[in-house]
Amino acid sequence: MNKLLSLTFFVLLLSGQLFGQLTSLDTLAKLPMELKEASALVQGKNGALWTLNDSGNQPMIYQIDVNGNILHKTFIANAYNVDWEELTIDPNGNLYIGDFGNNRNDRKDLKIYIVNEKVLLTKDSATAEIITFRYPDQRNFPEEAAHRNFDMEAMVFYNKKLVLFSKNRTEPFTGYSYVYYLPSTPGDYVAEKVDSIYLGEGPRELYQVTAADLSPDGKNLILMSYDKFFMIFDFPYNDIIGGRVVSKAFKELSQKESVAWVTDSTALVIDEKSVLGGGFLYKLDLSPVMKENNEVRKQEVKLPFKEFRDTLFVDFTSDVRGKVYYEFYSGEGHRVYYGNAGYFERGSHSFKIAPPEFPNAAYMLNIQIGTRPHAFFVYRYNEVDWKKVKADFEKRKRELQNR
Repeated sequence: MNKLLSLTFFVLLLSGQLFGQLTSLDTLAKLPMELKEASALVQGKNGALWTLNDSGNQPMIYQIDVNGNILHKTFIANAYNVDWEELTIDPNGNLYIGDFGNNRNDRKDLKIYIVNEKVLLTKDSATAEIITFRYPDQRNFPEEAAHRNFDMEAMVFYNKKLVLFSKNRTEPFTGYSYVYYLPSTPGDYVAEKVDSIYLGEGPRELYQVTAADLSPDGKNLILMSYDKFFMIFDFPYNDIIGGRVVSKAFKELSQKESVAWVTDSTALVIDEKSVLGGGFLYKLDLSPVMKENNEVRKQEVKLPFKEFRDTLFVDFTSDVRGKVYYEFYSGEGHRVYYGNAGYFERGSHSFKIAPPEFPNAAYMLNIQIGTRPHAFFVYRYNEVDWKKVKADFEKRKRELQNR
């Protein structure tokens, strides 16, 4: 990781050109000197907090508490800490240690170590399984300045695979973080480049991704930078950056390289001790930005008319990309019709639903964009077919007479 910030960065900060409402961090503890270069944080399956130090330090995993105390530490016997930068965990309690820091974009020895947290809780020394990998789009070691986007400090476990987010070091700075997939089992792999996310233009220190974590329900993603965090809300299945992206600036500037989502609306953050200060464990309250997102998303779908005969029209404006689904439910709670309106990019769109004939009545219509449902009561009506009514009446009359 780079210990120095550019002169442009300082000028920008001194001029107060930070955007949006500023977010405060609540200090929980000062970390011991043994963790002065802490660069990762994750919450285990039973609430244990795990961290590590980055390049040049011992290959050690630390268990800490919210008061910053070291509860236990485990030496990874078959590992070397070239540049450890990130931790993530899977549902089985396997911890993944990202040894993929790559400041100069010249490494050919990228690794991810795998150790189960049950071992970490009970052993002073452990042997890890290993993933080795390379990037499919890196041609030179080091890369030319315009293509230096192969440093890595952020990783999450999602949908049975590892998702990596690059720390962009391009000159001139492009603002994009590359997204890669890796299998989560030991082996030697070529990472799959699946997408990129644009986070902004300006001094690169303001938009580099330095840590990541998923919410406990797996529906939202947080990405960290030194002076801000990015939330990706309500992303569709298997499209982790397809959700609504919101950025929030911190009041405090420091070398934030660790984040762990610990409750539905709370994360923990560590900043590494550096020329900017730091060396603390903080609590980040995410409820305001989550409430704000809920209010925005509640308004994204509109029905010009809630009464319909043959066709129902739907207008929506959304910052979430992906397929849009719809369902009709009867008053008894039975699903009577459903479908897929198609794939839509972020923006404003319209579509129409032409359901088959079903009785005149009130129905609940559910429209889902990403993971967010939108519910409406709609009313189906048809013109009265008096010939059919008369025929039904005469039929019923005959049935009664023949009893």
